[in-house]
Amino acid sequence: SSAAGEVVIGTTVAADGADVTVTPVIEDPNLNDTHVVDWSDALSSLPSALVDSETQSLSFSAETMLGVYSLTATVTDSGNPPYDVSDTVSVNVIASAPVLADDEDTDGDGISDSEEGTGDSDGDNVPDYLDPIQDPSILLVNNDQQVLMSTVPSSRLSLGVSALQRGDHNISVPEDFLVSQGVTADMGYDFPVDLVDFVATGAESGYSYPIVYSLGENVIPENATYRKYMGDNLGWQDFVEDSANEVRSTYAEQGACPAASADHYSAGLVAGHNCVFLLIEDGGPNDVDGKANGTLVDPGGVAVKYIGVPSENSQVALGKYTLVANGSDTTTITVWAYD
Repeated sequence: SSAAGEVVIGTTVAADGADVTVTPVIEDPNLNDTHVVDWSDALSSLPSALVDSETQSLSFSAETMLGVYSLTATVTDSGNPPYDVSDTVSVNVIASAPVLADDEDTDGDGISDSEEGTGDSDGDNVPDYLDPIQDPSILLVNNDQQVLMSTVPSSRLSLGVSALQRGDHNISVPEDFLVSQGVTADMGYDFPVDLVDFVATGAESGYSYPIVYSLGENVIPENATYRKYMGDNLGWQDFVEDSANEVRSTYAEQGACPAASADHYSAGLVAGHNCVFLLIEDGGPNDVDGKANGTLVDPGGVAVKYIGVPSENSQVALGKYTLVANGSDTTTITVWAYD
């Protein structure tokens, strides 16, 4: 977006600012291919939006908008057969741009707010004046700057839609917040530590992204599992592990988690550990967008089974079923009671 001739590049825009332009950047190893960009999904949600026929960019006014909007573009090449890929950008519309002072340094990185500005130079969905980390492969898990998420240097991490909606400029998202946004609660599970909501990009389609994040002062509890929210259609599920998807854990070393490599981590979620390693396949069973498009979408978190607080007259009702057996055949029903 731009104001008074100044162009601001980022995903947070002001409703009282100038028009917003979303420009697709297309990379194709087949240099002779031409490309057509389809913005129909975005146009259906932004009736006043326009598409530039030359640059194939999408422009719209955010004047009547507020909140987070997901805009999807589908690009089709001229190959034989043609190949298409979709990707989504989340635009966070705030009421008005903040007035940044020369003598304030909100993110504590030694550079004044006015000098850093409201743009997003590292593309992590956090405005520069609120972002103390300029490495695109590292994000804050929460506002304690020692609690971080990281991936390999060739990849990029950014805040997911729910993290953007929460507005804390980090990837921590409590389950209660997801529920307040219309997500069904994960019945039967409790999240002793907030979920993390992030997007990973920068690799080829189908790549398995190695992700590491710290639990800070928290640790993995006994009998923990990793749960994923897979969107409205699929809901909650356990993290699916196979040759391209793994969950591992370890201890932090001098307050920092080891680099994003499985060699440094034990298999599974080990009680007492405070570093989580995830290997997640783009387009695989743990990627929320379900597409091998180079963009990995979360959220997920460490969870434990949870029944609730019992009362003195708690009861468990078992359904009535018929067992058809021959003569003296028997069966056993085992009921597990959690304290």
